Amino acid sequence: EDLYSVDEDEYRTMMDINSKGPYFGSQFAAERMQESGGGNIINLSSINGDIGTKSNVVYCASKGAVRVMTYALADALGPEIRVNAIHPGMIETAQIVEDYAHLEESERQDRLETIPLGRKGRPDEIANAALFLASDLASYVTAASLTVDGGVMNCPHRASRREHDETRTTNGSETPRAVAAFDTEPRPWGPPVGFGLRLAAAREAESLSREPTYWIRATTGLRPVGRP
Repeated sequence: EDLYSVDEDEYRTMMDINSKGPYFGSQFAAERMQESGGGNIINLSSINGDIGTKSNVVYCASKGAVRVMTYALADALGPEIRVNAIHPGMIETAQIVEDYAHLEESERQDRLETIPLGRKGRPDEIANAALFLASDLASYVTAASLTVDGGVMNCPHRASRREHDETRTTNGSETPRAVAAFDTEPRPWGPPVGFGLRLAAAREAESLSREPTYWIRATTGLRPVGRP
C-alpha cells in the first residue's frame, strides 16, 4: 500500500470490509442474541489495530476501528452480551504462504526473528483463542483484546535489534447463549481464511456452552452463514 496512491474508492472498500462489516454484523447478531437472552460476539482485528505501520496506513485505520468499536459494543450490549476482539499476528494462512513465496530465504528468516516464539502462528491457534473467548472460561471477559502474535507486540526490541545488526553488518458460572465471530479478511479465491477452523471452534464452543452457536461472515454484503 502506497500512502500517496490510495484513492477514495480503495479507502472506502477497506473500511467497508474491515469496519462496516463487523459493525452491522454485530448489530444483526446482537438483535438475535437479545431475543434468546444473551450471547458473545468475537471480532477479528489485528496487531495492526494496535500499532501503526507505514506500509499499511489504511489497513491499520480499519483494524484500529474494529478494536475501539469492540470496546464500545461491549459497553452498549452488556451485561447480557460479551464482546471481545482477537488480534492475530503473522498467521500461516494462504495469503502469508503466497507472500512468502516471493521472498528470499534470508528475508523469511529475518521476519521470523522478529517473533519471540520463532515461527508463524497456525490458524487453529486463532480458532483456539476464539474458543476460549466463546466458552465459560472467559465468562468475566468483555471489552478485551486478545493478542495472538507469538510475542511480537510486547517485544519490539527484537525488530529494532535486527535492523541494528543489519546496519552494522551491511470455568465461569454464566453460560453464553450464542456466539458470533466475524471474519473480515477478503479473499478472492473463496471463504475467508481460517473460516473452517473457526467453524470447528464454534462447534466445540457449542458443546462447551450447551447453547446454540452462530457464526456470521461479515463482508461488504452482510451474509449470515447460519449454524455450523
